Amino acid sequence: MKGKGIRNILFITTDQQRRDSLPCYGMDFVRSPHLETLARRGIVFDNCVSVCPVCQPARAAFMTGQYPSVLGVTDNFQWIRPGTPTIAERFRDAGFHTAAIGKMHFHPWDNPEGFAFRVIAEDKRHIFRPDHYTRFLEENGFRREHPAVVPGYADNLGAFESPLPEDCHIDSFIGREAVKWLDGLDAGTPFFGWVSFNSPHDPYDPPASLAGLYRDAPVPPATGNARELDKKPAYQKSIIPFFRDNLLYLTDYSRMTAEKIRRMRECYYATITLVDGWIGKLLAKLEERGVQDSTLVVFSSDHGDTLGDHGLPFKSTFYEGALKVPLIAAGPGLAGGAVCRSFTDW
Repeated sequence: MKGKGIRNILFITTDQQRRDSLPCYGMDFVRSPHLETLARRGIVFDNCVSVCPVCQPARAAFMTGQYPSVLGVTDNFQWIRPGTPTIAERFRDAGFHTAAIGKMHFHPWDNPEGFAFRVIAEDKRHIFRPDHYTRFLEENGFRREHPAVVPGYADNLGAFESPLPEDCHIDSFIGREAVKWLDGLDAGTPFFGWVSFNSPHDPYDPPASLAGLYRDAPVPPATGNARELDKKPAYQKSIIPFFRDNLLYLTDYSRMTAEKIRRMRECYYATITLVDGWIGKLLAKLEERGVQDSTLVVFSSDHGDTLGDHGLPFKSTFYEGALKVPLIAAGPGLAGGAVCRSFTDW
């Protein structure tokens, strides 16, 4: 995918965003005007899949250009071997300014992996990481609490209104830091930046201003139901007990009902709208700095979320909700308003 005049690359990712969560993929009621603008300016890839529907394997593959099966990184809490060449090192060695802002899921968590600049805001549940977001909250009089202490967390299966002010939400922090980074760049140096938002990854925690946004929307119900699990392999049967007993989650998804799944999905879409607002600010900053016409912008997600499909939460299966992801690319030399139906992965 070569584009004439490309000088900079801005890679924007969300975490756990399924393909069918944006208007350009048919979910017309979702409010994501800035991603829709990006889609009109560029190419929408209609058949993009995650190389592995689990966070760290997918991210390791992007960092190295190698499949998880080659790397030996096939689950979370695994990572690439020390000394493995990374995409950040290649861009750095080519004279680009490199930055990674947000949730990277590297190991160890503060490993730069070749990026010259990092602002770290790890998983919403990783309250034990003294990262930049944790420090930001402490400096502003807040604590990074376990989501399970938030009222309604257990009853609503991790879907709740964030108790934090909107400007203290983890995705607002990431977006704001990314805008600041773009604003401070040397105009004469090309850049490769990866901005990685946490949402719509669980817990599904929109700020108060967005928590009720999709209450009356035509939210689609889940595909299939939990009765399917009786005939599924042992691994699929183990998923719900795992999240019930795991101290990071403490959520019993055997209690999913149609109503609870709908609420999960409402909050899921609301966090996408929150992130879209910050993507709009990033795109506006590119234009303000006069680099829009020389910057390739790529948007995607590491994997999707079943959101109750087939009676399951989250990812780690090869159902389409977990496997298929959005992918949009816009920049100089790329056709506007185009759709690519060929198979793609990253």
